[in-house]
Amino acid sequence: MSSTTSDESNENEPSEKQQRFPAILIIGEVGVGKSTVANMMLDRHRDGGPLTKSGEVQPYPIKINGIDYLLIDTPGLIPSDKSSLDIISQIDEIIQSIDQYLEIVSIILVLESTRMSKTQKENFRQIVNAYLGIIIIVFTKGTYNQTISRQYMETTFNTELRGTVGRRGIISGRWIIAPNLDLFRMTNNHKENEHIVKNMLLLNKLINSLTPPKYQISTGESKITILNKHDLERGYICGLHKRSFTEIIIAFFLFLIASTLGLAYILYFDIINTSPYRWVLGGFAKVERVKTEWQFVIAVQQNNKNKEHYLQ
Repeated sequence: MSSTTSDESNENEPSEKQQRFPAILIIGEVGVGKSTVANMMLDRHRDGGPLTKSGEVQPYPIKINGIDYLLIDTPGLIPSDKSSLDIISQIDEIIQSIDQYLEIVSIILVLESTRMSKTQKENFRQIVNAYLGIIIIVFTKGTYNQTISRQYMETTFNTELRGTVGRRGIISGRWIIAPNLDLFRMTNNHKENEHIVKNMLLLNKLINSLTPPKYQISTGESKITILNKHDLERGYICGLHKRSFTEIIIAFFLFLIASTLGLAYILYFDIINTSPYRWVLGGFAKVERVKTEWQFVIAVQQNNKNKEHYLQ
């Protein structure tokens, strides 16, 4: 009985050899603009984007500077009536539930660029301290001046913000502002607004800086697809999986066969049937033929000499 329980527990534990993939978690209060930020990151904010206010956790693949990530939007994860301990516990549950397949390398905390209540300040402080090494702050609904000037934005920070993302804060500079789409429209020649581009590039840079080096080496695998339960049950990671040893051996032998056939084709059609090489090879054949004929003449002459000697 105990052995069965042990086997079942081993199956549920993550394998040390199981390859995980980087993920980005977006958190924030309801209506703060998490989905808008996610759609900006996916470059689909102008057409509505794939992420909507559905109330469900929605993961989407995203490539940032050559690295494949899974972007996970978590609507309503930080309700204003919950304590910071409950919020952190809920975040930890999400991280643990996907830990076998994904590693959260960045947590994006979305905040409105407005005054914070006492509860919001406490939650902010506790969440930042809990995920200090991987958290990034993204402000939304900022004014025009707050968006175009980081220096001006920093002057509007309260005490909590100055102590975290301010110039002397514990995560100094690890923030961006997601421009208001109503204030920052596309240019007349249908190019994206420069302030949106600048802030998204900075966000991508911050995410890459928090990503462990092991994920920054290209594996040559296919792109990450949408996370679903079926993939997880099969042991796949968002559509990504390692090639088995058998697949590698089969691919090697197919390559070897193809290379051999290709070489044979080149030797036959491009060498033997090409005129310069054909004449060279024909010359060798002619030499061999002359050599054989000469040997035949010598043999006939020698035979005649033998006959004359016999008659004498």
